[in-house]
Amino acid sequence: MKRYTTAALLTAAICVLLTAGCEDMNAKNTNRGGTYKSPQPVHFTLGIEQDGKKLPVDKLTHSVRLRKKPFKIVFYFEKMSSMLVQASFEPTLVRKAQAGESMDQIIRQDGTIVEDLLNPNFTLYVSREGLYHNWLYFGPKTHRFDADKGVQEIPEKEGGGYYCVRTVQQLDEDGQSLTIEDCPENKIYLLFFKVDRVPGSQRLAERQRDWLVLDFAE
Repeated sequence: MKRYTTAALLTAAICVLLTAGCEDMNAKNTNRGGTYKSPQPVHFTLGIEQDGKKLPVDKLTHSVRLRKKPFKIVFYFEKMSSMLVQASFEPTLVRKAQAGESMDQIIRQDGTIVEDLLNPNFTLYVSREGLYHNWLYFGPKTHRFDADKGVQEIPEKEGGGYYCVRTVQQLDEDGQSLTIEDCPENKIYLLFFKVDRVPGSQRLAERQRDWLVLDFAE
């Protein structure tokens, strides 16, 4: 009986993520509905998992169909740094990102959502005003992904990088907590900015952006 190492299983999971999620994050062609073209090189890929299965993401529309029940946002990072994540029930900010507006014009510079480390409440904060998560990583116990295997390092011999998971079981809209089942809308627009801090300053430099439209089935 053939045995597989944890690293090999993670590598296989990443391969699924690359094909079931947003497969070509570095595409040079213009995306449908926008003009933004991803910068070189690719720093991350992402996808959605529900009921233990990776869900297919339409590469042209960046949309994924899922049920109104808990789900996971899964990432593969080339290297760890901050990931700014904005969620809204409206497409306004995603459209600005598609149109190529700068990150500073899309999300509020004073808009970081205060949340605990290790994702203890499994909450996604939804804001129409540009408030955003900072899913950072400073060490094995100092990050905002899941506490239980939310960050797994891939050995260099398996390609390197990190496989990260953020579980979402509830929403917070302007201080009101809702279960996913009670989400009042049928779409959530997610916007992602991978950033690095500019040496010697407090400024964040964008390295890559992407977006997902969560399209909840009736």
